[in-house]
Amino acid sequence: MGLDRGFLNAEGQLAWGTIGVEPLDEAPNVEVGYMAAHDGRLTPEHVRGWHGLVLGGPAVTKETLTEAGDLIVLARAGVGYDRIDVDACTAADVALCTTPAASRHAVASASFAYVVALAKRMVDKDRLVRQNRWDLRGAYCGNEIYRQTLGIVGFGNTGAELARLVAPFEMRVLTYDPYLDAARARSLGVETVPLDDLMRQADFVCVHALLNEGTRGLIGDAQFRLMKPTAYFVNCARGPIHNERALIAALQERRIAGAGLDVFEEEPLAPDSPLIALDNVMLSPHTMAHTRELSIWMGNINSEQMLAAARGENPGSVVNRAVLDRPGFQAKLARWRS
Repeated sequence: MGLDRGFLNAEGQLAWGTIGVEPLDEAPNVEVGYMAAHDGRLTPEHVRGWHGLVLGGPAVTKETLTEAGDLIVLARAGVGYDRIDVDACTAADVALCTTPAASRHAVASASFAYVVALAKRMVDKDRLVRQNRWDLRGAYCGNEIYRQTLGIVGFGNTGAELARLVAPFEMRVLTYDPYLDAARARSLGVETVPLDDLMRQADFVCVHALLNEGTRGLIGDAQFRLMKPTAYFVNCARGPIHNERALIAALQERRIAGAGLDVFEEEPLAPDSPLIALDNVMLSPHTMAHTRELSIWMGNINSEQMLAAARGENPGSVVNRAVLDRPGFQAKLARWRS
């Protein structure tokens, strides 16, 4: 089983001390090593000879899998798989697994943290103290979240968890998700609305959709122009879901109150990005949800996915469910059954 070298720091040690894959080390029939270094995109050489790989965030293409005859499982430490060619995985008889159970609360609470920090203007008030400008504190009044309107774009695991987290604040929760049944939404205490209505009515807009061709560029200039001047925009999902240039314009022109961004169209964010100079946006390097506990939980899940394959069993949380019925995939698993 191979681990992504991206989990290591510059000294060649696990950046967070552990990533929760100790169960693999303890398994008698499993050997664990690290893949070769990569530049964010895996080549055939990276996957050749491995039976399972635990990945951070590198791209996996059709070309990557041209020599993946031994590979059974690609386990993603996270839930996003927009950089992985899912159809190519299926065609290569490789199961793509993610960790939705672990990521659900971590990502939702990261989004909620942005909502609270932006509403209370925490960064502004911290700056006033550091600059000894107590005389200006009256000019930096925050906003309540109690009984305000929250708009959630994408109501899967993390979107639903965010709705649960804000329940004590009696927020009105709107959601835009074409795949969400209205009856189920009502049972969860949320309202389904068209995207433009959500953007127009929400005091806080939080993105929790998967990135795909249907959501790429979903929120652009027209949608930002619908937002209230007192509203905030938060994206802890994927950067390309919103148009970054349109958001920058909305922030520069003060057409919205502010934003919290953990993700960007291009990562890392360019040092000369206009976002860095803005005082009405909070930024984090795609790690807002990242905690030591999350890393361990994801690693535990990825380990169980690998160990299931090592027992000749179907792994859990498979994205490309069709692969489970393919003779080639089942033949790979059969080699590991005792």
